[in-house]
Amino acid sequence: MIEKGRNGEVIETTLLKEVIGSFGVSSLWGLLMVVSMGQGEPSPDKANLAIYKFQFQDPFIANTAEYYRFESVNFLASQSVVDYMIRAETRLNEESNRVDLFLHSTTKKPLLQKCEEVLIKAHKEALEAEFQGLIDADRQTDLKRLYSLLSKITPGLDVVKAKFEAHVRKAGLASVEKIAPPNGAAPDGKVYVDALLDVHKTYHALVLNAFRGDAEFVRCLDNVPLPSSSG
Repeated sequence: MIEKGRNGEVIETTLLKEVIGSFGVSSLWGLLMVVSMGQGEPSPDKANLAIYKFQFQDPFIANTAEYYRFESVNFLASQSVVDYMIRAETRLNEESNRVDLFLHSTTKKPLLQKCEEVLIKAHKEALEAEFQGLIDADRQTDLKRLYSLLSKITPGLDVVKAKFEAHVRKAGLASVEKIAPPNGAAPDGKVYVDALLDVHKTYHALVLNAFRGDAEFVRCLDNVPLPSSSG
């Protein structure tokens, strides 16, 4: 029934709640409070939660992983990486909402971790390979999506950070070459500084917008030898 929902069919969530309740979890929404406050001897609610986890949650997460493993491979074989990122983002949101609708809240963390492993980590190289084309075209919405996905896994952003630093360094060199006098002489000092500062300003704005002002990406900018405004 849940797979039908993933395939876009309308499903009866009330029935799903009843089915899940048959695993021994009598009150899905109230149980977490009881469990989190419980002390000492195992309570009936704790025992029911263990039954829910063993009989429903664990196989449910395993089946979910297999579903998305198959879907992601097939999707990437016929669609663009950008379209896949949108798909992965949508699927993660759907699974989070699914827990809120009719599953126990303790299912959310392990479910999303497994989904991130299958949807993002398994295709990390494909996502990383897309970065250069996106930044060359200044597609900041897609860069933001790429950053958001990769930041969910560990390690996630190391390759992208290295590529970003190399890109900024290359942009600085290109900017200097553009203003170099045709006779091969050194460019005017102020023009040189202004050109490099423009590059720094451009990519600092991109970091703020696409990479949420991530300090590691700001550090990448600082690693590129651009002059300060006082220089």
